[in-house]
Amino acid sequence: MGQQPYANIDAFEMLNFLKHGHRIAQPFNCPDDLFTMLACCWALSEDERPSFGQLIACLTDFQSALSNFI
Repeated sequence: MGQQPYANIDAFEMLNFLKHGHRIAQPFNCPDDLFTMLACCWALSEDERPSFGQLIACLTDFQSALSNFI
């Protein structure tokens, strides 16, 4: 939406804010499946994040599902 994320969080507090699990809320026009995938990418541990291959597969499935409606 062209806005700065976390605009009201001080830059010096950002790491602590994120370590406590705070994340951007789901935008009203973002499908649940897409936001779930994005949220997985924000895991603190890289072992918990999806691989590039997993992201491609998920996005491909998501695009295929969307093409049924477009």
